Amino acid sequence: MFAHWLHHISMKFLCLGILLFYCSTAVPIQGETMTPTKRELRTVSLEATVVVRSINFLTWRESNLPPLPSRVKIVVVGHDYCLFKERLAYLIAETKVRIQERHIDVVGYQTVADAMPVFKNKEVVLVILLKSVLNEWDEISFINRSGLIVYGQGKAFASRGLCLCSNDENNRLRMSINRRKLEAVGVEIDNRLVLLNPTLYFYN
Repeated sequence: MFAHWLHHISMKFLCLGILLFYCSTAVPIQGETMTPTKRELRTVSLEATVVVRSINFLTWRESNLPPLPSRVKIVVVGHDYCLFKERLAYLIAETKVRIQERHIDVVGYQTVADAMPVFKNKEVVLVILLKSVLNEWDEISFINRSGLIVYGQGKAFASRGLCLCSNDENNRLRMSINRRKLEAVGVEIDNRLVLLNPTLYFYN
């Protein structure tokens, strides 16, 4: 079922992916030109799909969410030369996924310092740290708030106090789930998430 769902979503990404590839090439970052490879674009598309899929298996405490009918936000932080934010926003709109009946907005910031002021707001439920801000991440000074999940892109974020972390290695994407950290911020995860695809998700 999960493989069929991924195939269905991949077809929807096909036309968008072609457009994004040409729009996202040669993006200037800190004075340099970053050109994403086709593999990077495929990986980002899959990762966005995995993030959206995972949302359906996470439960926040109502006290940690803004009251209905308020919207919630996912914040993508970093130099987004693969257009992760756009892919994520497209998939959320296409699948109509919600967080406990709340609509989701996706916003982006280039640096952790720029994004930090919004993290204390209840509307922000998920922060996605892209690889480009690895050196900006400081677990000690970061706002540790109930209801706030922090996701790190890439294995370099492993063991850095994050709730979720991806690992793209040997042409394979896996998501590490820190159950203890999720519990600490008041978010429950359904064990069926791992059972659906144990080669994609794993607990640590």
